[in-house]
Amino acid sequence: GAPTVILEGLAGPGQFGPPGVTWGRDGTLVLASTLGAGLSMVRDTGGKPEEFTALDQAAHEASHRLPHFLPDGSAVLFTVIPYSAVAPDWSRAQVWVKSVKTGERKRLIDDAVDAQYAGQNTLIFARGGKLFAIRFDPSSLSVSGKEVQAVDGVVHSEFGTAGTGW
Repeated sequence: GAPTVILEGLAGPGQFGPPGVTWGRDGTLVLASTLGAGLSMVRDTGGKPEEFTALDQAAHEASHRLPHFLPDGSAVLFTVIPYSAVAPDWSRAQVWVKSVKTGERKRLIDDAVDAQYAGQNTLIFARGGKLFAIRFDPSSLSVSGKEVQAVDGVVHSEFGTAGTGW
């Protein structure tokens, strides 16, 4: 069929698009619509985006990016970039999770970006050009145990598919 416009005006001149999009199985998209903001959500049928996360100014948050739905759609993993002085500080990035049902937001991992659920109660995430894995309980939205380096020499992706593949 013909393409459907879900949301317009995300990238300005010279920009490459949003810093992360994830498409849930129920037709909800969560995205970082711009740098320096929280995450928004919109239905795949279109409409006005709604706030999904807001920056915590007291915690010096500069941006929420790289969202990824858990496979069942119950929560979204995302990266929080804090700022030092006036610039974003990627060296202090954190992985957070937000429950879609309760709205609870929890910090999971410090010094980490782009966490994704890999199945079998495991999260994978990037840190300093390396890929790590850590035990994750999807029901309590919590990590446990020691992280394990899995691969060296990686970069992160910017678009999530909630396990559906492209």
